Amino acid sequence: MTYQDLSAVYLERVPEDIRKQKEGSHRYVLGYTSDLDVIIGWNEETLAGILRTYMHEGRSIDIADEVDSMESFARIASYYMTRGLGGEVDVTNSDVCEYIESHFDISYALGGTCAQGVAALNAVGFGVVVHFSDRSEEV
Repeated sequence: MTYQDLSAVYLERVPEDIRKQKEGSHRYVLGYTSDLDVIIGWNEETLAGILRTYMHEGRSIDIADEVDSMESFARIASYYMTRGLGGEVDVTNSDVCEYIESHFDISYALGGTCAQGVAALNAVGFGVVVHFSDRSEEV
């Protein structure tokens, strides 16, 4: 089967879908994990310094990897970046978080795929009910 990008078709249907949803009695209900994302402001010089200082191994990642040091952060982050990929790896050492926070500009945002989807649907006018699993003040 040949891939067909239908995103433009579905995007054009959004206003009609919103109208139907508002006139009807049905609501979208989404429930999945929510969390607090830490957004790291890009700083090429700072990242280059981290890689020079802490990258002692090649770029790689294993299914069981975790970020438990700046060395593992450099190895794993550079693996994803050089391949244009995104990923999720547990950070198990708070010293890594403190180092990142002290060397980059950071901000916080609503995290979790479902929670972000709810925010996006709400922004275009869909009435959505969401169950948040994260009870932090920030979320």
